[in-house]
Amino acid sequence: MTSSDPSPAVAAAVADNVAWCEAVCRSLGRRTGRTAHVWSSPDPPRWFSHRITLGPGTTAEQVLAGLDGQASCWVEDSHASLALDEHGFVPVVDAWWTCRPPGAPAGTPDWTIVRSPDEPDEPDEPDEPDELDEPDELAAWTSLTGLTDVVTPRLAACPSVRLVTVRERGRPVGAAALSTGADVVGVSCVVSHGQDPDATWAAVVHAATQLFPGRLLVGYESGEDLDAARRAGFTPTGPVRIWHRP
Repeated sequence: MTSSDPSPAVAAAVADNVAWCEAVCRSLGRRTGRTAHVWSSPDPPRWFSHRITLGPGTTAEQVLAGLDGQASCWVEDSHASLALDEHGFVPVVDAWWTCRPPGAPAGTPDWTIVRSPDEPDEPDEPDEPDELDEPDELAAWTSLTGLTDVVTPRLAACPSVRLVTVRERGRPVGAAALSTGADVVGVSCVVSHGQDPDATWAAVVHAATQLFPGRLLVGYESGEDLDAARRAGFTPTGPVRIWHRP
């Protein structure tokens, strides 16, 4: 898979994904850096990459600069354009960037926003549906997503991030993260527990379009998650590959 001329939707998805990774790393006090070609973190949290390419013209040499001796290194090849197998990497995930036009699906699903217990109220801002600030709400969200050691109250308080909990009869059954780093809404970390994944995706899309009306939704998915995203109205727009060097 290669892409020499990414669409505006792919470019926006890449930019939002980089902003999301930046927000996560900063919330954990992790270092980050950026050149014209590569975003980087020398010590990213679990599930996050050491390098993210920013354009299809990025070379392997630009990606690998400074990685000598780095154990268990992860690279997000944002345009699936690199041959990192020549440098000891193996492809782990082949996925697709996705986008969905604005517009909420039918129905009124039950979803809530998790806020940091330390986040101050903003009286001048319109209320968001069912914002919850109890500490156990964040714990429930991280338990659903498996990101207990990644997502902190500081990230939950980030202005560009919304953590969504999907509920059924008041019980948490799904979760997702929304990010707004590039004038779009990034949709990630979508999980479903004890509920039809299609219902979870519909609720997440409903939340994103209610919170950020008129914005394009973007993300990247693979396998069954990609199938669920497509049923929720997302369209694949370009390839992305995750590489790992043990």
